[in-house]
Amino acid sequence: MKWNTDIKDYTTPKQRKIVLEIMDWCVNELGMSPRLKRFPDLKLINKADSELYGEYLSGSHLIFIYPDEQENLRRLVDTVIHEFTHSCQRFISVRYNSASEKHGYDKNPFEVEARKIAKENRTACLNHLQKVFG
Repeated sequence: MKWNTDIKDYTTPKQRKIVLEIMDWCVNELGMSPRLKRFPDLKLINKADSELYGEYLSGSHLIFIYPDEQENLRRLVDTVIHEFTHSCQRFISVRYNSASEKHGYDKNPFEVEARKIAKENRTACLNHLQKVFG
């Protein structure tokens, strides 16, 4: 597994295993604790031209990952860490929309934090995936 590995080369079950391993890594290595004290539900959906890599729906505690939108393994790692971070953020369900209205998407503090955590931890997570999956 390398940064430029095309995620579409993997079957959907393998993609799901990779995503779940990244989420486990977040809990074990970053000490993240999902809201509601349980993993969010997870759906991998191939959605043509979604223009999104993933989404977290706080009301249903659900993460969507769009494998067709991931150009490589690095993007998938970033996306999963980012969306999993959202699943752990306190008050996201009640403050996210007002923060977006006030700051815009790019400067929304929930988004800033999720991007920062993904960027800071992508290499360590990839190293872990290489040990697990070869």
